[in-house]
Amino acid sequence: MQENCVNDLEQRGIFRNPIENEYQNNLLPFIYKNANEINFNDFIIVDQLNDTFKNHFLQKKKNSHRQSLSNEIERLENLKIMRLEEIERKKEEKKRRNEEILRIKRENELKKLKQLIETELISQMELNDDPQDIFDINGFHTKAKKACNYFIIYF
Repeated sequence: MQENCVNDLEQRGIFRNPIENEYQNNLLPFIYKNANEINFNDFIIVDQLNDTFKNHFLQKKKNSHRQSLSNEIERLENLKIMRLEEIERKKEEKKRRNEEILRIKRENELKKLKQLIETELISQMELNDDPQDIFDINGFHTKAKKACNYFIIYF
């Protein structure tokens, strides 16, 4: 009966076992409090880890983007330099062509002037019909005809 009486009182909520009472009033709140603190600390650690990983990821992205921008700037500068070099090369080519055209014009004018002088001299002077051998200062040999006091050199 004693056991039934204790069970009956426990079921009605009037009597509690002191061990169970200590368990309910002290140990469970302590466990819940510690578990809550552990969870809270875990959440703080997880948040710190997330912030660390996020910052690391963002920093890597920033560095990658910065590197991409610097590569693009370098590529554009190289492209600009290549364009300037191409423009300079074209200017030099145009200058060289103009110089070549001037040289050819001078040569043509010189040939025309030589032919004009030759025709004028020959038409005004009497030529000695037999060509004479002449030598210049350097010892080069050539044929020429004497007209008055001049020699007409045949090239």
